[in-house]
Amino acid sequence: MAIEHKLFGTQQKYGYVWWNAKDNDKFKKVLPKEKFVLYFHEKKVGERMVDWSRRRFILGKRVMREHLKKNDTIKISNPTGNKVVISKR
Repeated sequence: MAIEHKLFGTQQKYGYVWWNAKDNDKFKKVLPKEKFVLYFHEKKVGERMVDWSRRRFILGKRVMREHLKKNDTIKISNPTGNKVVISKR
């Protein structure tokens, strides 16, 4: 399963990926409820966990600032249970 997400607000500045409440169901389909290993363009970023109360997880300031810009669209996929892959669309 994969979804697309447009970076907005200050996501790129702070390194978080967050979403509006109306998109919560979409993100629940692709993000695990427990810890997962996050990859950006097939390169391991590290272990992460979603903060479901704030609807966000951290990708990392350095990764965001070096590779992404505000209004970029990213693809978030979950090929296996605890592996999440993010790529720039």
